[in-house]
Amino acid sequence: MLRPKTPEPVRQQIWSLLPTHYAIRHVMKDAADTVGTDPDDLSFIRSYRAIRRQVPNQAGLPPSKTCHRTH
Repeated sequence: MLRPKTPEPVRQQIWSLLPTHYAIRHVMKDAADTVGTDPDDLSFIRSYRAIRRQVPNQAGLPPSKTCHRTH
């Protein structure tokens, strides 16, 4: 979902999401190669969720602390 309401922030959000999309697809390709299957057989959403579950563990921080905002 795009949150900004004006064109420039929408463009910025899209450009920031593209590398993330590419990185997930790259991980999917590596995973498919590892088990000898076609990357198209993998679900993008399931891959995204699996990666997202692992990121806080890799960072060593619980999710609540990674989303901390200060004002």
